[in-house]
Amino acid sequence: MIANATQQQAGQAPPVQAAVKPSVSVPPASASPPTPSVVSHASQGPLPIEITKSPTDYTGIAISIGASMLVAVVTSYIGFRIAKLQLERQRKDAQEQQRANTKAQLRLDAYKDIQSALAKYAAIKSPAAKLATIRADLNRVVVATRDGKQPTLRSRAAQFTDNLDAFQNALRELKLCIERYEAILPGFDIFKKALACGLHELLRLRGAVEQVLADWLPVDSRYQGVTTPANVKLVTADAQTAFDRAAWPLETAIQQVEGWVFDLGVEAQNFTLKDYADQPVPRRKPDEPFFTVTVDLEDRESLQKKFAETEYGKAVTASLIIQLRKRMSKKESSKSDAV
Repeated sequence: MIANATQQQAGQAPPVQAAVKPSVSVPPASASPPTPSVVSHASQGPLPIEITKSPTDYTGIAISIGASMLVAVVTSYIGFRIAKLQLERQRKDAQEQQRANTKAQLRLDAYKDIQSALAKYAAIKSPAAKLATIRADLNRVVVATRDGKQPTLRSRAAQFTDNLDAFQNALRELKLCIERYEAILPGFDIFKKALACGLHELLRLRGAVEQVLADWLPVDSRYQGVTTPANVKLVTADAQTAFDRAAWPLETAIQQVEGWVFDLGVEAQNFTLKDYADQPVPRRKPDEPFFTVTVDLEDRESLQKKFAETEYGKAVTASLIIQLRKRMSKKESSKSDAV
């Protein structure tokens, strides 16, 4: 210090020391991975903290995070799709089950309605039995007349006509019942044709029987509370012959439609209760002409042919031909008017 002060006093500047340049070592170019470089040294705190960064550290972390996020997204999407498919399947299954339950309930309702109509039909005495009673009554009187007696017929025409009217009304109710549930009773439309055929035959044949009954059976006359038979005729064998000639075709038609009604009851029970019944009800196996009506598709063609050969089928065919001719004549007239 004394020397420096002396030099300053002498006007000489103190010697300047050269600054020491830190040496920077350049790592040799090699295939070894880069080492972390020092960013800074923390000067605060009792211990120095060194912060480093490396390019490979951030890349690995980013790839790891990206892969984790992709897996999470894909997993979530797959889970969402699976849940959606399961819900859709459950919804469809629920709809199918509801549809099946509704269809089963409708078929049970159809069975109940058909059974109710059949019960009303069964409560009516068969007109064929009524005709048999009239035949027996005529035969009794004819035999008694031959023996010189003068018996009176107990049968009345009004009793038979009322019975036949009720029988036909029951058949019409059955036909309407089938039409009401035709959409859920496949194949049962064949019974509409069977009942229509039966009703047609009854209407066609009853007139001749009613005429014979009006000619030979007495009519009750009620006067002052007393009923006496009027229009009493001497019954001969001619009356019985005329009755048989008119009654036999009608009896055949009645018995035939009664067989078809029996077939309807069997088919209705077997079809509507097939999921609940232990065994099917056996079908009727009659001889001609009382052929059996079924809802089986393999029997449909043969049944259609049989119904087409009946008087009802012929009448329907004739009606269709008339309608077709009318349409063709209208078209021809419209064409001639246009010309």
